Amino acid sequence: MKASLTLHEKSLASVEKFDYFLCGFAGALFAYIGQNYTPHKLDSWFYCLIPAALACLTVSLAFGLRRLQISIAVTELNKKIVGVFEQCESINAELARHAESKEPVLSANILTGEKLDWQGLVDLQKKLRGQAKEDTDIAKLKFKRADLYGSCQNIFLIAGFLLILASKILQPYFGI
Repeated sequence: MKASLTLHEKSLASVEKFDYFLCGFAGALFAYIGQNYTPHKLDSWFYCLIPAALACLTVSLAFGLRRLQISIAVTELNKKIVGVFEQCESINAELARHAESKEPVLSANILTGEKLDWQGLVDLQKKLRGQAKEDTDIAKLKFKRADLYGSCQNIFLIAGFLLILASKILQPYFGI
């Protein structure tokens, strides 16, 4: 179990580092092209390549930053879900300790501090599991959105790079 958690943490960290790299790459390309860019009248399709590339790189950076925001939010949500499952395990342990004895279970509610009997602990556990289910569903939706943002980021980054490449290759033919 510990090995799989470590592997998951390292995988998540590498994905986030790659997202930061792509955002940095888009920003660096934008800075490199933007530093020497001189505006022209857009009377030819060739003169539209660099402004279109700069726009694509800006949009790519925006999608990348939004993906990182979602990733951070999902990580926080995941911590909350893990905390809820740990609370449920604590309740399970408390119920198991008192399963053999017919004495009423009196335990402090993790959330409010009030004393709970057997049924109170079971109800609290159901409530916590329901909360974890809702949070898991939200996390799944956010993951889907983050994947969409990641795909858009990559598409706009590639488009910007190709527009820059086309501009540099075609530059001798259009005599800029």
